[in-house]
Amino acid sequence: MSSDLVVWLAHLRKLSEVAVSGAPMTEALNLVAKTAQELIPLDFCGVLIPDQAASVLVIAGWSGLSDEYVDGVNRRNPVGLGSTAPSSRAYYGGAPVVVADIAAESGFKPWGGVAHEQGYSSMISVPLLGDSGVLGTLNGYHAQKHEYTHDEIERMTLLANHAAAAIASAGLLDELRRTNETLVDQRDLLTRSQAIREELLQASLESRGSSAVVRSLERIVRRPVLFSDDPQRPLPAPPDGALVRHPIHVEGEQAGELIIGVRAGTPAGADHLDKLEEVAIGHAAAVLTLELLRQRTARETEYRIAGELLQDVLSVGITESSLQRARAMGFDLTQLGVAMVITLRPTTEPPATARLRTGILSRLARTQLATSDGSAFPLVTEYRGKVVALWPSTLLSSAAADVSTALATAFPSTAVLVASSGTAKRTLAEAVRVARGVHDVAESFGRTGAVDPADLGFVGVMLQMEETRILTDFVDLHLGPVISYDQRKGTELIRTLRTYIRNDVDRAATASELRVHPNTVQQRLRRIESLTGSSFDTPRSLLDLTAASTMYGLGSESGSR
Repeated sequence: MSSDLVVWLAHLRKLSEVAVSGAPMTEALNLVAKTAQELIPLDFCGVLIPDQAASVLVIAGWSGLSDEYVDGVNRRNPVGLGSTAPSSRAYYGGAPVVVADIAAESGFKPWGGVAHEQGYSSMISVPLLGDSGVLGTLNGYHAQKHEYTHDEIERMTLLANHAAAAIASAGLLDELRRTNETLVDQRDLLTRSQAIREELLQASLESRGSSAVVRSLERIVRRPVLFSDDPQRPLPAPPDGALVRHPIHVEGEQAGELIIGVRAGTPAGADHLDKLEEVAIGHAAAVLTLELLRQRTARETEYRIAGELLQDVLSVGITESSLQRARAMGFDLTQLGVAMVITLRPTTEPPATARLRTGILSRLARTQLATSDGSAFPLVTEYRGKVVALWPSTLLSSAAADVSTALATAFPSTAVLVASSGTAKRTLAEAVRVARGVHDVAESFGRTGAVDPADLGFVGVMLQMEETRILTDFVDLHLGPVISYDQRKGTELIRTLRTYIRNDVDRAATASELRVHPNTVQQRLRRIESLTGSSFDTPRSLLDLTAASTMYGLGSESGSR
């Protein structure tokens, strides 16, 4: 056996050993280039393979080539697939391409500069043929002009075929190794993810609050974390900026917001979340969702129980049983003597949004607007379709305005009406009756904000009368014939009267609102005068009709029909 053949077999065996050894792909490619440089021999050698986009050939392994040349080809002037470059022609043609003198090769012109820098004048490019097709090219370079012989081309082709098999084997092993590493990383991520989830969930369970979850998340991601359970008030960004704004949804609507700030000392735009931090934030969002859902469920349960308690108190009065039930809930019925009836408009909204707004009312009642000495809390619940708040009789006079301002701030696009029974000491039933009457009167006249009996003048005084039958008799006395006429004839005299008074006895404005002719309004007013024996031109009659029409239709609790 000739010494030349022994050398070839030794190199090929080494190439095969590296291919199946599990060494990185770059090591196998470099060995292919080095083997070709030594066996042919060549001044320089490179292995070119397609990039991930399969649009250009890049030098992935080399021997004798300078780093500057490799960078110049790969980054500044890559070999485009489909170009006139010898490597592209060999790749697409599936056959060797030789260039004895690159200076005379017109298709090589774009790469003449880097070739001159590297110092070669001729080259050969042989395709690497694998079972799945062409894998790349094996390129050899000579410093001088060189006419490649048939024997040299055959040797280069033989080496390229063996190298293609080695590269395919090395690629499979490399892919297997990456897959194994990915599986290990996923296992570790899953293990750490489970530990993070349990830590955050435990923080929520132990302290029963979102603040502990936020503190734990801050420790995990090593960044500032802010959380709000009020979607109506967006949080400001942390001092160094917000990296992530994560909305928290409960029952299909946003109920809060989680903000992850930029890590302190990180240059602008340089901070980013790693996979584990993304997982931690996702777990925190899930735990916070559960916490908000728990709080909402607790509030709804509190409302239901409080509503049942209020119903009993208003029906049969305060009993020892109701006192004990109230004390168990943290309320002192003996100190509650002021009532507020609160509505938010519009009311055409999904049930989940209505529950959320009711929860905000509860928080306002328990935090911002507690009694002046902090000895008792107001009781807030839903009663007969409206939010009713019962307050201690020691309540400051500005409390209704404070509630109205707070709600108007929380819901800037929503009309808020807070009707109060006033600060006078009353029984709970009487306070609720007066507050409901004030609310209905204020609502009928389109009032918003804080309203108490004093704001309604003479009507407000009448609403505070304890003998509600007197109010009913007053309405019957002044409007009974008109009410009966409307019921018999199907007319709208009462509606016209209320609209006329609400528009400050302006016939044109009344007609515009009712969408009728001013003469029609005049005819209806004359009919009312005829039925009641009153005159709109007499101050006393106008006052009586105003008071009676205002109290008409308020409901039994406010002393009307």
